[in-house]
Amino acid sequence: MDGITFAIDYAAALQELDRGLGVDRGIDPSAGANPNGVAMPLAVRRDDGIKTHVVLRGYLAEQLISEDETQSGEAISVISYCLGTAAFNALVEGKFPGTLLSLYPDPYEGWLYRYNDALPATYFSTRLVAPSMKTLEFYSEQAHLQLEQMISVTKDAYAEYNEDGDHERFFETCAAHVSGFMAAMARFFAARASMIGPHRSHGLLDQTLIQLELWKWSKLFEEDLAAFDRRLEDWTSLDEVFFLNRHFERFLFEVGVLPDQMNDGSLYVHASGEHRLSTRRGTKRLL
Repeated sequence: MDGITFAIDYAAALQELDRGLGVDRGIDPSAGANPNGVAMPLAVRRDDGIKTHVVLRGYLAEQLISEDETQSGEAISVISYCLGTAAFNALVEGKFPGTLLSLYPDPYEGWLYRYNDALPATYFSTRLVAPSMKTLEFYSEQAHLQLEQMISVTKDAYAEYNEDGDHERFFETCAAHVSGFMAAMARFFAARASMIGPHRSHGLLDQTLIQLELWKWSKLFEEDLAAFDRRLEDWTSLDEVFFLNRHFERFLFEVGVLPDQMNDGSLYVHASGEHRLSTRRGTKRLL
């Protein structure tokens, strides 16, 4: 651990945190330990290696010492998640020293993975905190909201791209929202995996995934995440985590984007010619 900061101005604290020489990546304060963006464990480079610094909204300090068990429990859950991410970062640093904040040898895989490099820690950390049914339903609702938002925003971005031809803006918009949806699904799957007791179906999310022909993908994504988590002790090649890139590419294609690497090694973005998810709206399909 590098430290823990409870911040009154959360967004400013995130931007002002010294993450170490050569680390210059923008931080979205709406992201973090849960969909509300109240906490964020960040990898930082120090003289003695890569560590984790946790930034939390200031009110969590009050909740932590509250006599109200509901409030203190919520704060403990968020902090436990952040400490789990610190543990995951320490695991990666132990296995692959210096890689957390470095460029990957394969420029194409590294380019895609940087959009989801926090996802393995999200899954690992969420599994450490046994959820209630209420929490599981919350994660299901958030995953559905992220899905709907992804479709809406990327559909608009696709229309704008057809007008202005701005590849870079189109890709960045789609990549950010696809990544957000994948993280929400990973959080939901992790919570469901650690849930003790009977499970209920999550109707709205399941129905929407079926309608959009994403149900089979969701099961594969869930299985891949669980399998990777089980293999953590035997993780010997950093490239194993690039299974996330295949899921990322698959979803980018669904919203009209085809990332590619040219023969000269340069990275390029193609438009697929169709925003596939929006064309499935209003259809009723069965598995």
